[in-house]
Amino acid sequence: MTGIKTMRRALGVVIGTAGLALAGTVTAGPAQAYGGVNLHMVYGNGPCLRPDSNALGSLVHANYCDGNSNGWVVLWNSYHSEFRLEWLGNGGCLIPNHDAKGEPVVVTNGSNGTVCDRPDAWWFIQLLNDNGTWNIANASNGWLSLDYDISSNHRGLQTWDEIDSNTNQQFYGLG
Repeated sequence: MTGIKTMRRALGVVIGTAGLALAGTVTAGPAQAYGGVNLHMVYGNGPCLRPDSNALGSLVHANYCDGNSNGWVVLWNSYHSEFRLEWLGNGGCLIPNHDAKGEPVVVTNGSNGTVCDRPDAWWFIQLLNDNGTWNIANASNGWLSLDYDISSNHRGLQTWDEIDSNTNQQFYGLG
């Protein structure tokens, strides 16, 4: 965590989100929440993403947008440059299970309730086009992007290298 903050400070990283930019160090401040939203994936005509259950550690898969999938709360940091996604059903956050390419992304807060305070619980978004679709990446794992596994493995949401043309890495609906 300290290394990432130091690197950001030293490089003067500019992070753009939703037309806003921030130069310098990004630190988590009081979060601003937007609750009860769906997280849609462009691939497959816009299904909603939700955990398989309300149990902590659940994988995230595409489902019908039937009212059971609007349980995401978006918690922006004070600069609107990074955010956490929390699931109302269990109070857990969206986090890489392990910080490596191809690893599943789960909803958890750990047995002691502190996982959502870790740096890898924070995500960055990059606007891909004027239609409001986003790529969502995690700085803590080498800027791997959220990616929906469309292979026969059916792992659900995972982290992967960014590939701009992949619609299974394009999301919308964050509010």
